[in-house]
Amino acid sequence: VKCGHTVVCQSSEQFDCVVFPGPSTGIAPLLYGEQPIGKLARFDLLADRLDIALFKRLTNSMPKIGIGRGAHLLNCLSGGRTLQKATNHFGRGDHDLQVVINGTVEIIDVPSNHCELMVSGPSGLPLGWANEAYFKEGENFKRRYTPEERRKSFDDEEVIFYEQTNSLCIQFDPTEGNQGCKDAFFALIKQAVESRI
Repeated sequence: VKCGHTVVCQSSEQFDCVVFPGPSTGIAPLLYGEQPIGKLARFDLLADRLDIALFKRLTNSMPKIGIGRGAHLLNCLSGGRTLQKATNHFGRGDHDLQVVINGTVEIIDVPSNHCELMVSGPSGLPLGWANEAYFKEGENFKRRYTPEERRKSFDDEEVIFYEQTNSLCIQFDPTEGNQGCKDAFFALIKQAVESRI
């Protein structure tokens, strides 16, 4: 099985899950049926193709974890899409995220290090939400929020689970977060791998 350009192992029976990591590039908007909007963040078509080929080789029973770009990729391959532009999710330090871990809603601080937002597909189960973006844009979608609307509306999906593809999509980067962020990240992975979602 290949991950990016590195051979990890020869059989998927040798590991518990596959992680699709998140470098600083986004995914190509063509993956979710859109054209790039304005000056979109960079994307790497070769990485997209390699990751899609890996995804197709894995069984649905194999847990898949996407982080950052990997989360957007798994979300799109599982029926979701990406909003290409979202304000207040990049370069602002941390922001609050409501996340469901073992059936309990917790509020954690996660890094604001992304400009795009996931939108779950019909079979996606959102497990984590923020209320940071005052403006969101996709090819056929634009929305501006007032400060009052933002305080009341937690609709920035940052953690989504897809049972049919066994994919957990985590938008935030745990390596840039505090210990609570890291603990939540590993708790989410543990419940996904153990199928307790």
